[in-house]
Amino acid sequence: MFGRLNKKSIIKSFTWVVTVLFAIIIIAYIIHDVRLNEEILKLSTTDTPEIRIENVRFERDMFGSLWKINIPSLERQKEIIRILSIDITRIFSNDETWRIKGNSGEYIENSEKAALNGVSGHIVLDGHVLEILATRVSWEKSGDLVILSDGFRINSKFSSLSADKAIIEDANLVTIEGGEIVWNFVSYDLR
Repeated sequence: MFGRLNKKSIIKSFTWVVTVLFAIIIIAYIIHDVRLNEEILKLSTTDTPEIRIENVRFERDMFGSLWKINIPSLERQKEIIRILSIDITRIFSNDETWRIKGNSGEYIENSEKAALNGVSGHIVLDGHVLEILATRVSWEKSGDLVILSDGFRINSKFSSLSADKAIIEDANLVTIEGGEIVWNFVSYDLR
């Protein structure tokens, strides 16, 4: 019925069967990978931002001074707005300038809290320049609190203050934890 099977036709048949099986196995792996990639894609899209805006710059008059803010990139995901870096300049009517930079930050809308990481800059108070370095600066509207945490340093011409943490309440009360003040005395030649 099948005729005679010789060695050559058996090898051809065997080769054909192996090729078909190999093709089926490859197709099965491809289907598996495609399904896996779809699952990974579904998982990864849950973390993608709803909105991404780049090169945000604005100027605004607030509290009797001009504020210039530059944000190279910000992302919004649900109620959290994340920034990759920020540069804030405040120019007073007497031309004194404050400048603060942050490496990253976030603002949580529903709780009205904000935080900047890797903060550096300078401010001028009563003609004295203060250089600021802080690991993290956060703000809470509910208690009008500014919190410098995870270490900070404030340097001036005459002194420097470094501490683990500081809490500033209503811009009137400052509580410092784990800090030290170093005075830089100037020596005078009285001859």
